Amino acid sequence: MKNGRLAVLDPRSDPAWEEFVARDPRATVFHTPHWARALADAYGFQPRYHALLSAGGEVEAAMPLMLVRSPLTGRRLVGLPFSDLCPPLVPDADSAALLCQAVREDARRLGADYVEVRGGDLGVFGRQGFAADGETYVRHLLPLPAELGDLERRLHDSARRGVRKALRCGVRVRRCGAEAMPAFYRLYTCTRRRQGLASAPYRFFAAIGERLLARGLGALLLAEADGEAVAANLVLWWREAMVYKANVSLAEALEMRPNNLLMWATIELAHEMGLRWLDMGRTDAGHEGLRRFKSLWGAREEPLPYLYYPAPTATGRRRALGSALRLAARTLPGRLYGALGLLYRHLA
Repeated sequence: MKNGRLAVLDPRSDPAWEEFVARDPRATVFHTPHWARALADAYGFQPRYHALLSAGGEVEAAMPLMLVRSPLTGRRLVGLPFSDLCPPLVPDADSAALLCQAVREDARRLGADYVEVRGGDLGVFGRQGFAADGETYVRHLLPLPAELGDLERRLHDSARRGVRKALRCGVRVRRCGAEAMPAFYRLYTCTRRRQGLASAPYRFFAAIGERLLARGLGALLLAEADGEAVAANLVLWWREAMVYKANVSLAEALEMRPNNLLMWATIELAHEMGLRWLDMGRTDAGHEGLRRFKSLWGAREEPLPYLYYPAPTATGRRRALGSALRLAARTLPGRLYGALGLLYRHLA
């Protein structure tokens, strides 16, 4: 860091951050100032983006974090809340060491119980005191060839059959913007309730619509049958990659295989845009069915480590709240289920 300095940036207003993520090939949509604004708008989290700056003020390396304050689950620095992955963008181990030292000191000043980094090299950050969590995740990356036909020929037979069945059943996919977020959210709450999970509040998705979709950084793909939305994908993009952020559906429509058609429509859109990658997002390692579904499309599976300092055992209160909310989601009547969204931010 010769002639440089350490700094804590607010990505929502600092042009140096926007310039950095525009030129760093490793940056994802979750590194962008637009995503930071959506999280801050919806939940009020405070950005603490630690950066190494050159003598000229350019960002050379960074650990994006947000301060989460919760009377239920404690205080912590998370990189980043409600994001599948947002790894530190560091060119070497020396930069990582400098940033980790600054982050540890910041955590102590802020009274944070721990630091959580979603993605990153365990070999590099393990030497700085970070440890992996017992809960393991994977991600699926699909490289997009120049010719879509090359990919289509590599699809598993069951993926192709599902697409054909959806078309025979009259399912069609329509690309929409933020105006379709209410329809998406209705499907989202149905899906989460079916899975026994609490739902994020609508304001989170409204913020995504305003901060990303309205700026041409994402879309909603609605699968419709007989004029009714029966499934949907929320996708975001940045630089050369599209991220499959969420899939939602009606249980009674699954026999028509709308999710197969949605996945193919998502691949077609990414290819049409000239993107190089489709990131199918995070999957719990124990969710074998979802892992198989994502693999049908030719995606390669990679480990997705979540790293913690000083140790993952500090996350106990958040895990306990998650278990309590899952129990409540399975047992509360519909009129009370929606109230769980008021507690959702405490899971960040």
